[in-house]
Amino acid sequence: MNKPLWEPTKLKKRDSLLEDFAKFINFKSEYNFKNLWKWTIENPEEFWTNFWDYSKIKGDKGKEVIHIIKFLIKPNFLQTPK
Repeated sequence: MNKPLWEPTKLKKRDSLLEDFAKFINFKSEYNFKNLWKWTIENPEEFWTNFWDYSKIKGDKGKEVIHIIKFLIKPNFLQTPK
């Protein structure tokens, strides 16, 4: 049962905001938006900078696009179950 319930037509994909954004950043999506999603995950700073510009957000981006926390908090769950 891998058949999707619905899939947009090529015309809908072509006229979508995702395709418009892909063109804005010169990303050749070929209407495969999974590739665009993958790019956003692999290039978060570039994505958010471009999204800011594409969206015409008013304000100052600041110097740091993404603040990455360099450590992981390891929660200790059920350390002494009885």
